[in-house]
This record gives sequence, C-alpha cells and structure tokens, in this order.
Amino acid sequence: MSNSKLFSYAWMDSLNNNAAQISPELLLFLGTAPDYFELLSQDAKFFQGVQSLYAIYKDSGWICRQFGYVYSGKKHPNPKAYAQFIAAVKTADLENNFKTVSDLRTIIGHTAAAAQPSQTAACEMWFQHILSAPLQKPSNEEHYKLLVDELEKMAATVEQVCDAFLKQVKKLAESELQNVITRWHKVFTDQYSHKRDYIIQGIMDYVFINNPSGVQNITRNQAEYILLSYYCRDIIQLKGNPVYSRILEFREQVNKICDDRVNTIVDDLPPKVQDEAEDFLDGKIIIANITTNLYHALLTYFFEQELPRLIEHILNNYSICTLDPSDICQFMLEKTTTDLPLPNGKYLTIKRFEY
Repeated sequence: MSNSKLFSYAWMDSLNNNAAQISPELLLFLGTAPDYFELLSQDAKFFQGVQSLYAIYKDSGWICRQFGYVYSGKKHPNPKAYAQFIAAVKTADLENNFKTVSDLRTIIGHTAAAAQPSQTAACEMWFQHILSAPLQKPSNEEHYKLLVDELEKMAATVEQVCDAFLKQVKKLAESELQNVITRWHKVFTDQYSHKRDYIIQGIMDYVFINNPSGVQNITRNQAEYILLSYYCRDIIQLKGNPVYSRILEFREQVNKICDDRVNTIVDDLPPKVQDEAEDFLDGKIIIANITTNLYHALLTYFFEQELPRLIEHILNNYSICTLDPSDICQFMLEKTTTDLPLPNGKYLTIKRFEY
C-alpha cells in the first residue's frame, strides 16, 4: 500500500517539511507513523480507512479545517476580500468529506442505537451514490473496493488542500506572514489547552523513552503531578522511577514564588479553593495533601493560562523546537524557563521543570 494515502503517510511528512520551510517550528500533521497491522481484505481496508481519515481530520491534522482562520484571522473569511484564497484553497471540500467520514465512523464504531437516523440515512445515500446501486450497505469485496477508492480520493483532497494553503501562505508579505504564523501557533496551543491528552501523553512518552532502567511507566495521574510541580515548593518523589524523581527533584526547588504571582493565580481560581490555593502556593500545604477540588482547579489553570505562555516562550527561545507535543514536552521538562511574563505585566524568574 505504498501508493496509498490512507495507509502510507509519506505525503504528510512531505507537507510537514514544506510547512517548516515557512518557519521551522510549523507543521500540519502529528503522528504520521504507519498503521500497525497489515490489511489484507477490502472490507478491512474500508473500516480502517474510515478510522484513518477521521484521525487525520480530528486528531492529527485538525489545523486543516482552520486554514481560513489561520490565513485571514476570521473563522469564515470574507468571500470578496479573500476570493483568491477561497478559490485556491477549497476548505469546503474538506468539510463536506469530514461530514461523510464522521457519519461513517459513527455507524461503524457505535451501536445502531447510538447513530442518529439522519446519519444512517446519509451513509446509505453515500453508499448508493458510490456503488451506483440502490443498496443500503456494501455486500461484497467489489463494493468495498469502490468505497476504499473513494476514501483514497478524500485523502488526496486533504493533500491537495494543504499544498494549496502552503502555496498561498508563501506568497504573503512579511508582516502578513508573521500574523499567519502567530495564528498557526494559537491553533496548536488552543488544541493542547483544551485536549490535555496531547501534553499528558507527551510527558508519559518522555519518561518511557528516557527511562534507562526499564522501570514501569508512569500513570496519567503521575504525569499530572509533574505539571502541578510547576506550582509546588515541596519535593515529590516517585519510588522506583529515577526519571520521574529526577524531573521533580529541583536543584533549589521553586525557591520563592513572588507575591504577585501568588495573587494572580489565586484570584483566577474558583472562590471555593482560593484560601487553600494561597496556603499551597505559600508552601504551607504539600501537594500530596491538597484537595481534589484544588488539584483539578490548578490543572485547569495550568492548561488554560500557563501552557500557552510556556509554549510561546519555548518557541521563541529554542529554534529547534517544533509544535509537536513531544518536542514541547521535552523542552518544557528539560529547559529552565526564566523571566516569564505574567498577566499583570511583571516578570517572574524561577526554575521550572529543571533536573
């Protein structure tokens, strides 16, 4: 399946390389590894092809569905002002295909009761259109082969739209280009802020890859503790895992968290946890003893408020870091962040995530 765009992702790597020519940190797709299993039958290729396309639209290349915003700063670019862009970058084709793939995934991956009648009907109409027959569903290898060919066309459309988008961006003047890059960053940081698994999994993978002794992997909860160590003054250790301990054993801990920082964080947290948060940030409560409410409030604050600033700081200071979450996590865990701007305009200098 080397020529397949559904199951061979060399075209995504090529597009990522083209994006990096605009600015080294930029990319379009995450997780472009080949499928683990070899697919032997047409029906298997169809079912996996639907999952692969859905992953491209939702989990790997979600930025493709936001090209209009990245280019113009508006979710729906003005048809007159951006007529050339809209004509060249046919994002409407992506949206139409995504609707079909999303409906197919629903009827494949859920029980019949979970699928809405309208979704089932839409899929049946699509089957009839592609198979050129009054059938509600495919019933033989030839049918599935036709459907797989159509999914391949959808994948090719993703490639064509992405290529057209990159060509349009490369034509921009420098000032406009910088605005596009800023919005490109924002699309990724917003995704990582709202879908925490990208960063949580990145930390878990970092520990696994850098664990020389083969000690068991860390859990999601332990990865979250690493993020909460951003705020704590006490040293936390995880028995038996040298990498995790190394991350959390600060050389000098988080020596002095300035009063401005404490006040800024506390004021932005829910009122019911503010008193406890102030004690925690002042070092009066260790992280192991904080309540569940504060635990989740601090995680939310980290992802929504701190993470975007951390990512931008990393991208501005380390030119070899990309927007890939594995890169973000590596630099976040290995590098010292200093002089990070606070919302109140002041600067905070502390050691974070250093080992």
